[in-house]
Amino acid sequence: MKYNNKGIEAEFEKNFKEAKQALTSLSFCQTLEVDKLLKGWVFEQTVAKCLQEELSNISKIEQQYKFSSFEI
Repeated sequence: MKYNNKGIEAEFEKNFKEAKQALTSLSFCQTLEVDKLLKGWVFEQTVAKCLQEELSNISKIEQQYKFSSFEI
């Protein structure tokens, strides 16, 4: 297991800092306080990335029922 709660929190803090710097460096950015707007999205993306890495290390997930409208 690569990630635990402290690992995910550290990854989130790193990603949040990077995202905040990127957003506030935009030439049209007028609001320097982007924390409230950004935290939820960065947390969601961080957890999704961590889960994807954990699951890819365990094994491949096979689709049980094939539906043409779903993509993996």
